Amino acid sequence: MSYRLNAVFVRGNNNSEDAELLTKLSISTGLQAKNQVDFFETNNRWDKLYVGSFKDCSIICHGKTTNRAFEEDNFAEALPAAEIAAIIWDESSETFGFALFQKGKTVRKVLISAGTFEFDMGFPIDEESKLKDTELLDTDEMLDIIDAEGKEALQHILKSERTIHSTNRLVKRYLKAELVSIEDEILLEEYG
Repeated sequence: MSYRLNAVFVRGNNNSEDAELLTKLSISTGLQAKNQVDFFETNNRWDKLYVGSFKDCSIICHGKTTNRAFEEDNFAEALPAAEIAAIIWDESSETFGFALFQKGKTVRKVLISAGTFEFDMGFPIDEESKLKDTELLDTDEMLDIIDAEGKEALQHILKSERTIHSTNRLVKRYLKAELVSIEDEILLEEYG
């Protein structure tokens, strides 16, 4: 089974209670916590709402909320002191990317789906710009791509790979480990 995650990480929201955070992000209120689940159990549950925290970060796993972060320019205005990152990691549809907000403003939105960039706004963040081409593809692979498809195709593939890798690395900013190497148990409340 392919891994699929739709998560919003919020850091610097002055330890708001879950209900307050959800209200500020215009997520349905009046829901009751049902049970605790591990972060990885939210996999493939796009329509369910999970909320919790890890270290200094609040976590919301909810597909609709994650999509809103990409679609709405004012998504983070209600939390002007917070840094917010919405992450989409969907191996089944080959969709990877993030939307990053600081001080209520959009910093970067980048999302690739099946080789096509759906969003590419703002300037590359550190997690993107620090990745070297040779960390994404080895030299022989790059030369083979140039020979077969040309330099423009290589640039597109590198940009795609950079988006995937930087999305994974951005998770480390909030969970202290890249998505593919999280070992800590992170418990979230399921709401319904």
